[in-house]
Amino acid sequence: MSSSDHFSRGTGRSHRSTAGPQPPPWISGVLPIDEAWAFVDVVDQLVHERWGDAADFIRSTGIAQLESGAAISFANVARELRGVDARSWRRFLAAMLDAVESTETELIVGQLRSWTRICSRLRVRLSSHSLDNAMVLHRLGQDVALVLAADVGNGSVIVPRHYTAGWHRTEEEVWSTAIDHTRSATLPSITIERDGNGLTHFFVLEGDLFTTGLARDLRSAPGVLGRHGALLSAPTSRTLLVRPVDDPAAVARQSLGLFVATVQRFGRDPHPLSANVFWYRRHDDLVVAIDAPNGARPQVCAPDPMGGWIRTGSIIR
Repeated sequence: MSSSDHFSRGTGRSHRSTAGPQPPPWISGVLPIDEAWAFVDVVDQLVHERWGDAADFIRSTGIAQLESGAAISFANVARELRGVDARSWRRFLAAMLDAVESTETELIVGQLRSWTRICSRLRVRLSSHSLDNAMVLHRLGQDVALVLAADVGNGSVIVPRHYTAGWHRTEEEVWSTAIDHTRSATLPSITIERDGNGLTHFFVLEGDLFTTGLARDLRSAPGVLGRHGALLSAPTSRTLLVRPVDDPAAVARQSLGLFVATVQRFGRDPHPLSANVFWYRRHDDLVVAIDAPNGARPQVCAPDPMGGWIRTGSIIR
């Protein structure tokens, strides 16, 4: 993997000509502009010096995605380093990455083997990485799924399926625990995007790395739902776009509208987790409305007269 979004890598200032003078949102306002860009560069260098192509540092979101499935957020780290001499950043960051590696190893080798040690950390989130070895709750299109993950403070680790065998718990109990923890521990901020007539176009839910896990259960944010649920998209691991659905007959058209809004708002800024659009019809009932895997033409699903969902070659459930 590599640094893959539109903020270029390197220590030079060439990224300003494409991204403008303002640093990415996760660090804008935390440090002065020049220091913010320097901090992004230092983090980028350290992540790739340590993990090379096995890590993907997303400059526009401040998140490093590791090959193991772990995701490290540097937003809070930047806040903690305010006032610290920039010449000391590398030392502090290197020590933090040492701790992350140590924590990740301890978690995988120790805590993941024990239900009593790991159960309080279990969460659910959408992911497009490490799906082959993950414990998957629900596949939502060709390259994204709701998976079991563990909260490790500044980041998260996708739980490999083989560790769950030693827990001696049913899958139903495991998922129920993870979903309950996600709903109770994830408290995103909610803002409203309005259309040209001043009406609510969609809600923006932004929070931690498990915000997308709420896609399965939006009962903790009931104000964003319509009479027939809501359309969702998850452009980043910290963001859900939610468009209330009051008329099922309008879902196909509204899905396209949310898809366009997703691409326009996030496609060229934070690195997208997925461009897919989902229909949350009720608790535990989530189906794909638009399947848009990387590099492929989006496939639009539409309700048929009998109330089912039709997609080329298959019925999505």
